Order: sequence, then C-alpha cells, then structure tokens
Amino acid sequence: MKTFNPWLRALCALMLLSGAGCSVDFPNDVPYTCAADADCGGDGYVCTSLPDDGAKYCCLPEPKELCNFVDDDCDGEVDELDTPCYSGPDGTADVGVCKSGQSVCDRNGDTVCINQVLPSTEKCNGKDDDCDGSTDEDFDLKTDPKNCGRCNAKCNVLQDCVNGECVIH
Repeated sequence: MKTFNPWLRALCALMLLSGAGCSVDFPNDVPYTCAADADCGGDGYVCTSLPDDGAKYCCLPEPKELCNFVDDDCDGEVDELDTPCYSGPDGTADVGVCKSGQSVCDRNGDTVCINQVLPSTEKCNGKDDDCDGSTDEDFDLKTDPKNCGRCNAKCNVLQDCVNGECVIH
C-alpha cells in the first residue's frame, strides 16, 4: 500500500503559500493507506480497515458486493454477500421444510447458493417435504397398511388397514 509522501505534502504546502498552486493525481487502481476518512481526499472515499484490525486503506464504496476478489462495499471484507437465495420452484421458499440459503462467492468468482433446502418427494413423516403447504398428503392413512392411521404404523401380514385401523382379514 502507498501513502502520500510527507515531503510531497510539505512541497505542496509551500507552493500553495507562494501562490503557485498544487495538484496531485492519484491512480484509481492503487490502494492508499489512511488514518481517517479525510486522508482519502473526499469524493465519497472512506478509510476502512482489513479484517482483524488490519491496515487501513482508502476505499470508494460500491452499491453492492460482487464476486470479484475486491472489497466493493468497503466494509473490510472481500466478496461477502448478504443476499438470500433459493433455486426451487416459485412459491415453495420457506414453505414446509424448504428454506432459503445464503449467496456466497466460490473460488472462481461465481455466486453460489449454500444451505438452501429444496422440495423433495413427500415422505410419510409429519413434514411437508414437497413444500406445497400440505403434510403427508400423498398417503392414505385410512387404507395404507404401511401407514395405517398414522405414518409408519404398519399392519402385520394378516391385517388390512380399514378406516385407519389394522383389522384381521
């Protein structure tokens, strides 16, 4: 990281006092160290630090963080995304067992969704596995000998499930 040279500052101050004027151009692609926002020259630049109280540097915040290995939002963290994501069918996010995930950046700079729970085949387990708002709707608890009256209540080989009860046939 670069700092604004103290000798150059003194020279600029002398030139300003003598009426000559002074102008310095800073390249946009080079980080500059700072102690406060005022050290960054204005125009929206802020003085931020790297994680774990690392070195402070001047940064121009962008509206959102991108997966580009740069601290776009100037919060000291690189490529951290705060947006939820969900790749399941419309209307199933946060219904039943389905849950939105978290957007993160992978090593290639692509955005991926982690920790989301998507719809699956309905199981007789007291949960809405297919995230359609109904629980165990694919099972006939009145006649299914494997789920007689409730999930996983099995009738033996000599019984049938009639009106949700195992009865000898």
